[in-house]
Amino acid sequence: MFNPFLVYIGNKENAIDYQMKSINIFRFIFFNIFIITLLANNAFAQTMTSFGFVQTEAMFGKIVPTNTFIPKTDVQQRYAIRFGKYNIDENNTWQSFYNYPITGLSFEYAKLGLDSIFGHSWSVVPSVEFRTGKKISKNPTIHIGLGASYLDSPFDSISNPTNKAVGSHFAWAFHLLGYVPVYVGNNFILRLGGGYLHNSNGHVKLPNFGLNSATLNLSAQFLYNRHNVSLVEVLPEHTPNLTKYYGLEYRQGLGFQALGGTAKPISAPIRKVFSSELSASVLFRRYFKFYVGLTYRYYENFNKYIIDNQIDRLFLNPQQNASSIYLFLGTELMFGHVSLDIQGGLTLFKPFYKTFDEVFQHSSKFDYWLKYLFPTRMGIKLYLKDNQSFPKYNFWTGAHIAANFGEADFTELSLGCVFFFQNHLKHSL
Repeated sequence: MFNPFLVYIGNKENAIDYQMKSINIFRFIFFNIFIITLLANNAFAQTMTSFGFVQTEAMFGKIVPTNTFIPKTDVQQRYAIRFGKYNIDENNTWQSFYNYPITGLSFEYAKLGLDSIFGHSWSVVPSVEFRTGKKISKNPTIHIGLGASYLDSPFDSISNPTNKAVGSHFAWAFHLLGYVPVYVGNNFILRLGGGYLHNSNGHVKLPNFGLNSATLNLSAQFLYNRHNVSLVEVLPEHTPNLTKYYGLEYRQGLGFQALGGTAKPISAPIRKVFSSELSASVLFRRYFKFYVGLTYRYYENFNKYIIDNQIDRLFLNPQQNASSIYLFLGTELMFGHVSLDIQGGLTLFKPFYKTFDEVFQHSSKFDYWLKYLFPTRMGIKLYLKDNQSFPKYNFWTGAHIAANFGEADFTELSLGCVFFFQNHLKHSL
Protein backbone atom coordinates (compact mmCIF):
# COMPACT_ATOMS: atom_id res chain seq x y z
CA MET A 1 0.00 0.00 0.00
CA PHE A 2 1.21 3.53 -0.84
CA ASN A 3 2.64 5.23 2.23
CA PRO A 4 4.15 8.69 1.69
CA PHE A 5 6.32 8.49 4.80
CA LEU A 6 7.51 4.91 4.39
CA VAL A 7 11.02 6.06 3.57
CA TYR A 8 11.54 7.70 6.95
CA ILE A 9 10.66 4.95 9.40
CA GLY A 10 13.92 3.84 11.00
CA ASN A 11 15.58 2.90 14.21
CA LYS A 12 17.53 4.89 16.75
CA GLU A 13 20.86 4.10 15.10
CA ASN A 14 19.62 5.61 11.83
CA ALA A 15 18.55 8.77 13.67
CA ILE A 16 22.00 9.10 15.26
CA ASP A 17 23.66 8.51 11.88
CA TYR A 18 21.44 11.20 10.34
CA GLN A 19 22.35 13.68 13.06
CA MET A 20 26.08 13.05 12.59
CA LYS A 21 25.78 13.45 8.82
CA SER A 22 24.02 16.78 9.29
CA ILE A 23 26.72 18.05 11.63
CA ASN A 24 29.56 16.92 9.35
CA ILE A 25 27.96 18.43 6.23
CA PHE A 26 27.58 21.83 7.81
CA ARG A 27 31.11 21.72 9.21
CA PHE A 28 32.29 21.06 5.66
CA ILE A 29 30.24 23.94 4.24
CA PHE A 30 31.28 26.28 7.05
CA PHE A 31 34.94 25.40 6.45
CA ASN A 32 34.59 26.18 2.73
CA ILE A 33 33.02 29.57 3.46
CA PHE A 34 35.78 30.31 5.98
CA ILE A 35 38.49 29.56 3.38
CA ILE A 36 36.70 31.79 0.87
CA THR A 37 36.67 34.68 3.35
CA LEU A 38 40.38 34.31 4.12
CA LEU A 39 41.32 34.36 0.45
CA ALA A 40 38.91 37.21 -0.16
CA ASN A 41 40.81 39.28 2.39
CA ASN A 42 44.02 38.42 0.54
CA ALA A 43 42.42 39.57 -2.72
CA PHE A 44 41.48 42.86 -1.05
CA ALA A 45 45.07 43.57 0.08
CA GLN A 46 45.98 47.08 1.19
CA THR A 47 47.32 49.64 -1.29
CA MET A 48 48.77 53.07 -0.65
CA THR A 49 45.46 54.78 -1.47
CA SER A 50 43.13 52.32 0.26
CA PHE A 51 42.83 52.01 4.03
CA GLY A 52 41.42 49.69 6.64
CA PHE A 53 39.03 49.90 9.56
CA VAL A 54 37.79 48.03 12.61
CA GLN A 55 34.07 48.44 13.23
CA THR A 56 32.10 47.73 16.38
CA GLU A 57 28.35 47.48 15.98
CA ALA A 58 25.23 47.05 18.10
CA MET A 59 21.96 45.90 16.47
CA PHE A 60 18.53 45.88 18.10
CA GLY A 61 15.37 44.49 16.54
CA LYS A 62 12.76 41.75 16.48
CA ILE A 63 12.14 38.41 14.85
CA VAL A 64 9.63 38.96 12.04
CA PRO A 65 6.73 36.49 12.65
CA THR A 66 6.33 35.11 9.13
CA ASN A 67 4.49 32.02 10.45
CA THR A 68 1.89 31.44 13.16
CA PHE A 69 4.15 29.16 15.21
CA ILE A 70 6.51 32.03 16.11
CA PRO A 71 5.65 33.25 19.64
CA LYS A 72 5.93 36.78 20.93
CA THR A 73 9.61 37.61 21.41
CA ASP A 74 11.70 40.14 23.31
CA VAL A 75 14.03 42.68 21.73
CA GLN A 76 16.74 40.97 19.71
CA GLN A 77 20.32 42.04 20.46
CA ARG A 78 23.28 41.55 18.13
CA TYR A 79 26.88 42.67 18.65
CA ALA A 80 29.52 42.47 15.95
CA ILE A 81 33.11 43.34 15.17
CA ARG A 82 34.03 43.83 11.53
CA PHE A 83 37.45 44.04 9.92
CA GLY A 84 37.32 45.77 6.57
CA LYS A 85 38.74 48.03 3.92
CA TYR A 86 37.80 51.18 2.03
CA ASN A 87 38.74 50.27 -1.56
CA ILE A 88 39.59 53.62 -3.19
CA ASP A 89 42.43 52.74 -5.55
CA GLU A 90 41.46 54.20 -8.93
CA ASN A 91 44.19 52.08 -10.57
CA ASN A 92 42.48 48.91 -9.39
CA THR A 93 39.81 48.75 -12.02
CA TRP A 94 37.26 46.50 -10.25
CA GLN A 95 37.24 49.01 -7.40
CA SER A 96 36.40 51.95 -9.67
CA PHE A 97 33.97 49.81 -11.73
CA TYR A 98 31.85 49.15 -8.59
CA ASN A 99 32.21 52.76 -7.35
CA TYR A 100 34.87 51.87 -4.75
CA PRO A 101 32.98 49.41 -2.52
CA ILE A 102 33.71 48.75 1.15
CA THR A 103 34.58 45.12 1.90
CA GLY A 104 34.83 43.32 5.23
CA LEU A 105 34.51 40.26 7.42
CA SER A 106 32.18 40.32 10.45
CA PHE A 107 32.14 38.20 13.60
CA GLU A 108 28.74 38.45 15.27
CA TYR A 109 27.01 37.31 18.45
CA ALA A 110 23.21 37.47 18.73
CA LYS A 111 20.70 37.04 21.52
CA LEU A 112 17.75 36.21 19.28
CA GLY A 113 14.88 37.40 21.45
CA LEU A 114 13.57 34.39 23.36
CA ASP A 115 16.31 32.34 25.03
CA SER A 116 14.12 29.35 25.84
CA ILE A 117 13.19 28.79 22.17
CA PHE A 118 15.52 30.62 19.78
CA GLY A 119 18.57 30.96 22.00
CA HIS A 120 21.76 32.56 20.68
CA SER A 121 23.82 32.55 17.48
CA TRP A 122 27.41 33.13 16.41
CA SER A 123 28.10 34.14 12.80
CA VAL A 124 30.96 34.76 10.37
CA VAL A 125 29.83 36.90 7.43
CA PRO A 126 31.93 38.32 4.56
CA SER A 127 30.32 41.40 3.05
CA VAL A 128 30.48 44.14 0.46
CA GLU A 129 28.99 47.65 0.69
CA PHE A 130 28.09 49.68 -2.36
CA ARG A 131 28.16 53.49 -2.25
CA THR A 132 25.27 55.62 -3.45
CA GLY A 133 27.56 58.59 -4.16
CA LYS A 134 31.17 59.57 -4.82
CA LYS A 135 32.39 60.88 -1.45
CA ILE A 136 34.51 58.48 0.64
CA SER A 137 32.51 58.71 3.85
CA LYS A 138 29.54 61.05 3.35
CA ASN A 139 27.17 58.90 1.31
CA PRO A 140 24.69 56.17 2.32
CA THR A 141 25.73 52.60 1.53
CA ILE A 142 23.96 49.32 0.77
CA HIS A 143 25.46 46.32 2.59
CA ILE A 144 25.18 42.71 1.36
CA GLY A 145 26.59 39.83 3.44
CA LEU A 146 26.50 36.06 2.96
CA GLY A 147 28.11 33.70 5.45
CA ALA A 148 27.32 31.05 8.06
CA SER A 149 25.92 30.87 11.60
CA TYR A 150 25.95 28.48 14.53
CA LEU A 151 22.69 28.46 16.53
CA ASP A 152 22.66 26.87 19.98
CA SER A 153 18.88 26.13 20.19
CA PRO A 154 17.62 24.55 16.95
CA PHE A 155 14.43 22.51 16.69
CA ASP A 156 14.27 19.36 18.79
CA SER A 157 11.11 17.24 18.85
CA ILE A 158 11.45 16.70 22.61
CA SER A 159 13.36 19.62 24.13
CA ASN A 160 12.55 22.46 21.72
CA PRO A 161 9.52 21.62 19.49
CA THR A 162 8.40 25.27 19.10
CA ASN A 163 11.47 26.42 17.13
CA LYS A 164 10.50 25.39 13.62
CA ALA A 165 12.49 28.25 12.09
CA VAL A 166 15.81 26.37 11.85
CA GLY A 167 16.22 22.62 12.36
CA SER A 168 20.02 22.48 12.64
CA HIS A 169 22.88 24.07 14.54
CA PHE A 170 24.59 25.31 11.37
CA ALA A 171 22.83 27.62 8.93
CA TRP A 172 23.39 30.15 6.19
CA ALA A 173 23.46 33.81 7.25
CA PHE A 174 22.28 36.55 4.87
CA HIS A 175 22.40 40.30 5.61
CA LEU A 176 20.81 43.13 3.62
CA LEU A 177 21.40 46.44 5.37
CA GLY A 178 21.63 50.16 4.73
CA TYR A 179 23.89 52.68 6.49
CA VAL A 180 23.99 56.47 6.78
CA PRO A 181 27.03 58.29 8.30
CA VAL A 182 25.98 60.71 11.06
CA TYR A 183 29.42 61.86 12.25
CA VAL A 184 32.80 61.87 10.50
CA GLY A 185 35.90 62.59 12.58
CA ASN A 186 39.60 62.40 11.81
CA ASN A 187 39.90 58.60 12.04
CA PHE A 188 36.40 57.80 13.25
CA ILE A 189 33.00 57.40 11.54
CA LEU A 190 29.69 56.92 13.38
CA ARG A 191 26.87 55.39 11.35
CA LEU A 192 23.19 54.55 11.75
CA GLY A 193 21.66 51.68 9.81
CA GLY A 194 19.08 48.96 9.62
CA GLY A 195 17.70 46.18 7.51
CA TYR A 196 16.92 42.50 7.12
CA LEU A 197 18.78 39.42 8.40
CA HIS A 198 17.99 35.79 7.55
CA ASN A 199 19.09 32.33 8.69
CA SER A 200 18.29 29.08 6.86
CA ASN A 201 20.02 25.70 6.69
CA GLY A 202 19.32 25.30 2.98
CA HIS A 203 16.87 22.39 3.40
CA VAL A 204 19.50 20.02 4.79
CA LYS A 205 17.58 19.35 8.00
CA LEU A 206 13.89 19.84 8.70
CA PRO A 207 12.02 21.88 9.79
CA ASN A 208 13.47 24.88 7.93
CA PHE A 209 11.04 27.79 7.76
CA GLY A 210 13.93 30.24 8.21
CA LEU A 211 14.53 32.89 10.85
CA ASN A 212 13.89 36.46 9.67
CA SER A 213 14.82 39.53 11.67
CA ALA A 214 14.56 43.32 11.27
CA THR A 215 17.10 45.49 13.10
CA LEU A 216 18.23 49.05 13.71
CA ASN A 217 22.01 49.40 13.94
CA LEU A 218 24.58 51.74 15.43
CA SER A 219 28.19 51.28 14.30
CA ALA A 220 31.52 52.97 15.01
CA GLN A 221 34.41 52.64 12.55
CA PHE A 222 38.00 53.19 13.65
CA LEU A 223 40.24 53.87 10.64
CA TYR A 224 43.93 53.02 10.20
CA ASN A 225 46.61 53.35 7.47
CA ARG A 226 44.69 56.28 5.97
CA HIS A 227 47.81 57.83 4.33
CA ASN A 228 46.40 61.38 4.57
CA VAL A 229 43.42 60.55 2.36
CA SER A 230 40.63 63.07 2.98
CA LEU A 231 37.38 61.47 4.13
CA VAL A 232 35.34 64.10 2.26
CA GLU A 233 37.29 63.64 -0.96
CA VAL A 234 35.24 63.05 -4.11
CA LEU A 235 36.34 59.80 -5.71
CA PRO A 236 37.37 59.71 -9.38
CA GLU A 237 34.82 58.71 -12.00
CA HIS A 238 35.20 55.29 -13.57
CA THR A 239 36.20 55.52 -17.23
CA PRO A 240 33.54 53.57 -19.14
CA ASN A 241 34.92 50.71 -21.19
CA LEU A 242 32.54 47.95 -22.18
CA THR A 243 35.14 45.65 -23.73
CA LYS A 244 33.54 42.22 -23.88
CA TYR A 245 35.09 38.82 -23.26
CA TYR A 246 33.46 35.52 -24.14
CA GLY A 247 33.75 32.21 -22.35
CA LEU A 248 32.52 28.66 -21.92
CA GLU A 249 32.08 27.18 -18.44
CA TYR A 250 31.48 23.74 -16.93
CA ARG A 251 30.32 23.10 -13.36
CA GLN A 252 29.90 19.94 -11.30
CA GLY A 253 27.86 20.30 -8.11
CA LEU A 254 27.33 18.13 -5.05
CA GLY A 255 24.24 19.04 -3.03
CA PHE A 256 22.76 17.83 0.26
CA GLN A 257 19.00 17.60 0.74
CA ALA A 258 16.44 16.35 3.23
CA LEU A 259 13.36 15.19 1.33
CA GLY A 260 10.22 16.83 2.61
CA GLY A 261 8.31 20.06 2.95
CA THR A 262 9.44 23.03 4.98
CA ALA A 263 8.13 21.50 8.22
CA LYS A 264 8.31 17.69 7.91
CA PRO A 265 9.07 14.81 8.00
CA ILE A 266 11.42 15.54 10.88
CA SER A 267 13.53 12.37 10.52
CA ALA A 268 14.17 12.68 6.78
CA PRO A 269 17.67 11.39 5.96
CA ILE A 270 20.17 13.51 4.06
CA ARG A 271 20.92 12.38 0.51
CA LYS A 272 22.88 13.85 -2.38
CA VAL A 273 21.91 15.95 -5.38
CA PHE A 274 24.31 15.75 -8.34
CA SER A 275 24.44 18.63 -10.83
CA SER A 276 26.16 19.05 -14.19
CA GLU A 277 26.06 22.42 -15.92
CA LEU A 278 27.32 23.95 -19.17
CA SER A 279 27.10 27.67 -19.89
CA ALA A 280 28.26 30.43 -22.22
CA SER A 281 29.19 33.80 -20.76
CA VAL A 282 29.77 37.42 -21.68
CA LEU A 283 32.07 39.37 -19.37
CA PHE A 284 32.26 43.14 -19.23
CA ARG A 285 35.82 44.12 -18.23
CA ARG A 286 36.08 40.95 -16.12
CA TYR A 287 34.08 42.57 -13.31
CA PHE A 288 30.50 41.85 -14.35
CA LYS A 289 29.40 38.62 -16.01
CA PHE A 290 26.19 37.47 -17.67
CA TYR A 291 25.88 33.79 -18.50
CA VAL A 292 23.25 31.41 -19.91
CA GLY A 293 23.22 27.65 -19.93
CA LEU A 294 21.64 24.30 -19.17
CA THR A 295 21.72 22.33 -15.90
CA TYR A 296 21.00 18.63 -15.28
CA ARG A 297 20.27 17.44 -11.72
CA TYR A 298 19.81 13.99 -10.24
CA TYR A 299 18.17 13.68 -6.79
CA GLU A 300 18.97 10.55 -4.77
CA ASN A 301 15.98 11.26 -2.52
CA PHE A 302 13.60 11.34 -5.46
CA ASN A 303 14.94 8.08 -6.87
CA LYS A 304 14.61 6.23 -3.55
CA TYR A 305 11.13 7.59 -2.91
CA ILE A 306 9.91 6.49 -6.36
CA ILE A 307 11.29 2.95 -5.86
CA ASP A 308 10.16 2.52 -2.23
CA ASN A 309 6.64 3.73 -2.94
CA GLN A 310 6.35 2.21 -6.45
CA ILE A 311 4.77 5.30 -7.96
CA ASP A 312 3.00 4.04 -11.08
CA ARG A 313 3.83 6.68 -13.64
CA LEU A 314 7.47 7.04 -12.50
CA PHE A 315 8.49 3.56 -11.35
CA LEU A 316 9.49 2.13 -14.77
CA ASN A 317 12.39 4.61 -15.07
CA PRO A 318 13.12 5.97 -11.58
CA GLN A 319 16.53 7.45 -12.35
CA GLN A 320 15.22 9.52 -15.25
CA ASN A 321 12.17 10.60 -13.27
CA ALA A 322 14.36 11.58 -10.30
CA SER A 323 16.09 14.12 -12.54
CA SER A 324 15.49 17.70 -13.58
CA ILE A 325 16.67 19.86 -16.47
CA TYR A 326 16.43 23.63 -16.62
CA LEU A 327 17.63 26.62 -18.63
CA PHE A 328 19.10 29.50 -16.65
CA LEU A 329 20.35 33.08 -16.76
CA GLY A 330 22.95 34.14 -14.23
CA THR A 331 25.04 37.11 -13.23
CA GLU A 332 28.24 37.51 -11.23
CA LEU A 333 29.64 40.53 -9.44
CA MET A 334 33.38 39.81 -9.68
CA PHE A 335 35.97 41.17 -7.25
CA GLY A 336 39.28 39.71 -8.36
CA HIS A 337 39.40 36.18 -6.92
CA VAL A 338 35.90 36.36 -5.41
CA SER A 339 32.41 36.76 -6.87
CA LEU A 340 28.81 36.98 -5.71
CA ASP A 341 26.80 34.63 -7.94
CA ILE A 342 23.02 34.84 -8.58
CA GLN A 343 21.09 32.59 -10.96
CA GLY A 344 17.48 32.16 -12.07
CA GLY A 345 16.11 29.44 -14.33
CA LEU A 346 13.19 27.94 -16.21
CA THR A 347 12.38 24.25 -15.65
CA LEU A 348 12.08 22.06 -18.74
CA PHE A 349 11.80 18.65 -17.06
CA LYS A 350 11.11 17.65 -13.43
CA PRO A 351 8.55 14.82 -13.39
CA PHE A 352 8.76 13.97 -9.67
CA TYR A 353 7.93 17.48 -8.48
CA LYS A 354 4.16 17.01 -8.90
CA THR A 355 4.25 14.02 -6.51
CA PHE A 356 6.59 15.90 -4.19
CA ASP A 357 4.17 18.81 -3.91
CA GLU A 358 1.12 16.57 -3.45
CA VAL A 359 2.76 14.62 -0.61
CA PHE A 360 4.81 17.25 1.21
CA GLN A 361 3.84 20.80 0.20
CA HIS A 362 0.11 20.99 -0.67
CA SER A 363 0.72 24.28 -2.50
CA SER A 364 -1.92 26.38 -4.16
CA LYS A 365 -1.94 26.02 -7.94
CA PHE A 366 -0.25 29.42 -8.36
CA ASP A 367 2.49 28.65 -5.81
CA TYR A 368 3.05 25.21 -7.32
CA TRP A 369 3.75 26.60 -10.77
CA LEU A 370 6.04 29.33 -9.39
CA LYS A 371 8.14 26.75 -7.52
CA TYR A 372 8.09 24.22 -10.35
CA LEU A 373 9.00 26.63 -13.14
CA PHE A 374 11.59 28.94 -11.55
CA PRO A 375 14.66 27.38 -9.85
CA THR A 376 17.13 29.83 -8.29
CA ARG A 377 20.67 29.73 -6.86
CA MET A 378 22.73 32.21 -4.85
CA GLY A 379 26.20 31.89 -3.39
CA ILE A 380 29.88 32.77 -3.31
CA LYS A 381 32.54 31.65 -5.80
CA LEU A 382 36.29 31.63 -5.23
CA TYR A 383 38.55 31.66 -8.32
CA LEU A 384 42.05 30.18 -8.39
CA LYS A 385 43.41 33.10 -10.43
CA ASP A 386 42.63 36.79 -10.20
CA ASN A 387 40.18 37.54 -13.02
CA GLN A 388 41.97 40.84 -13.64
CA SER A 389 45.08 38.94 -14.79
CA PHE A 390 43.20 37.77 -17.92
CA PRO A 391 43.80 34.01 -17.52
CA LYS A 392 42.90 31.82 -20.46
CA TYR A 393 41.62 29.16 -18.03
CA ASN A 394 40.35 29.63 -14.51
CA PHE A 395 39.13 27.15 -11.91
CA TRP A 396 36.77 27.92 -9.06
CA THR A 397 34.98 26.45 -6.07
CA GLY A 398 31.75 27.72 -4.58
CA ALA A 399 29.04 27.33 -1.95
CA HIS A 400 25.42 27.99 -2.95
CA ILE A 401 21.88 27.60 -1.71
CA ALA A 402 19.49 26.26 -4.37
CA ALA A 403 15.77 27.01 -4.22
CA ASN A 404 12.46 26.43 -5.94
CA PHE A 405 11.58 30.05 -6.59
CA GLY A 406 12.12 31.39 -3.04
CA GLU A 407 11.84 28.10 -1.12
CA ALA A 408 15.08 26.30 -0.20
CA ASP A 409 15.69 23.03 -2.08
CA PHE A 410 19.24 22.01 -1.05
CA THR A 411 22.69 23.31 -0.14
CA GLU A 412 25.41 22.79 -2.75
CA LEU A 413 29.20 22.80 -3.10
CA SER A 414 30.62 23.09 -6.62
CA LEU A 415 33.79 22.93 -8.68
CA GLY A 416 34.00 24.62 -12.07
CA CYS A 417 36.27 25.61 -14.92
CA VAL A 418 35.88 28.54 -17.31
CA PHE A 419 37.63 28.92 -20.67
CA PHE A 420 38.00 32.37 -22.26
CA PHE A 421 38.45 32.70 -25.99
CA GLN A 422 42.04 33.80 -26.52
CA ASN A 423 41.39 36.19 -29.39
CA HIS A 424 39.29 38.38 -27.08
CA LEU A 425 41.82 38.59 -24.23
CA LYS A 426 43.12 42.11 -24.72
CA HIS A 427 44.96 43.72 -21.84
CA SER A 428 43.30 47.09 -22.34
CA LEU A 429 42.07 48.86 -19.24
